[in-house]
Amino acid sequence: MAVAEQLGVTPTRHGKEVTADDLRQGFAAVREELIRETGDDAGSEGLAIFIHSTYPGR
Repeated sequence: MAVAEQLGVTPTRHGKEVTADDLRQGFAAVREELIRETGDDAGSEGLAIFIHSTYPGR
């Protein structure tokens, strides 16, 4: 939010104005879904391996 203030802009998500609390809640929901779907938390080695394995080889 400090960056938005410095730039003189209003933070939005999906075209709607948001507060810092809105963003925290949104990130928490995404994190919960990630853990529920994969069993791994964001930043974990297991999740990195899973993501890497879904990309086609070069």
